[in-house]
Amino acid sequence: MLVVAIEESLDLRAWQVIGEFLVNLEPGRIDAVVIRRTVRMDEELIPLLPALLSDLVAHNVIHLKGATDSLEAVDALQAAHYALGYMLAAGVLSPADVSIRVVAPTLTDAFAAQVRALGGSLAESSRPGVHAGELHGFALRVVETTRAAAGVADGVLQMFTPAYLRGEVALRPVDERERALYARLARCIHQRWTPREVAMIKDIEEVRRRFMQDMQYFMARMGPKAVAANLTPEQIAALEPEQLTALPEVARILALPEATLRALPADYLATLPTDAQATIRARLAR
Repeated sequence: MLVVAIEESLDLRAWQVIGEFLVNLEPGRIDAVVIRRTVRMDEELIPLLPALLSDLVAHNVIHLKGATDSLEAVDALQAAHYALGYMLAAGVLSPADVSIRVVAPTLTDAFAAQVRALGGSLAESSRPGVHAGELHGFALRVVETTRAAAGVADGVLQMFTPAYLRGEVALRPVDERERALYARLARCIHQRWTPREVAMIKDIEEVRRRFMQDMQYFMARMGPKAVAANLTPEQIAALEPEQLTALPEVARILALPEATLRALPADYLATLPTDAQATIRARLAR
């Protein structure tokens, strides 16, 4: 899910996002997301998730701790290992070209102490929930999701917090980019993901239950046009019974198989909203 959020947040014309990066020709892989620049562009989209994605360098290794995980001392060692393994496999020689970014519910004393024991540093930045420093020559950033998610552009980080799993996070309006992001996350959670999208999934069952509660709330308030714009008929058909019940009647009709739609009487279809009729005609014309 973090891979999905990052891909929707960055300008992929300029950045490549790698869910799992092979560090050698053997089966070993680093359990981290890698973001590396592919080209420089005169103008790029301003990324969502600024707490995590602002000030990226040429190569960035992201280590994620899920909503139910605690940041341990060993994670400092693991993050440094990932960065060094990436440099070896990718042929990067300068630590200045690589950053380490750690995403966790909270920064723990054990992790911070281990960073210092390795000769590194870490201090709170001006951005809430973001700590910056250095580890083995790598720029280090730790993002506390419980605090950083309060930022408007970082709202998706709430899905990686214990409060979200407990149902304690209030829903808020979203813009078009965020809507596209949440629509893709919905497809991911409905298990319609690609192998790349499955990387970095943590606490998937807990997140799925919580996300479905939010979807049920929203779907009950969505008109047929909004449903058609955000969910395909196949996705609607895959919903749980209680989620289907929450949809408006017209949206449930749009989810019917094409054979069933063809069997519906013309005089009944004529009672549907104009946009719904147009959607049905387009499906039957394929």
